Amino acid sequence: MFNEMFNSVRFTYDSSKNEFISLVDYANSRTYDHGIVRGFFVTNGKYGERAVMVVDGFNINLPAHLLNKVKQIRANADAVKAINNNLCGYHIRTYEDGNNIIRYSVDLYDIKPE
Repeated sequence: MFNEMFNSVRFTYDSSKNEFISLVDYANSRTYDHGIVRGFFVTNGKYGERAVMVVDGFNINLPAHLLNKVKQIRANADAVKAINNNLCGYHIRTYEDGNNIIRYSVDLYDIKPE
């Protein structure tokens, strides 16, 4: 019970020197839309809790609709271990919301071990 509630497995990638960037700015500054996830964390600031995805060199602020998914991943020891073993990828996608505004999101996928 407590293993599930108080996960002691942590991400191993050091993101302390990463640059913070919005998902939109990150997507618009790259020629590729996918990569390897190095970790996730949650910040608490002026606008409440925000999910952050860690990739090589960047801490990417994610949309609010991904907050619960990030919390679930962080609470799952197997998911954290898989990320630490470079087995989680991300793909940035766009979608059109109900007001015809283009929005950005991230889909995660399994990377097969070599």
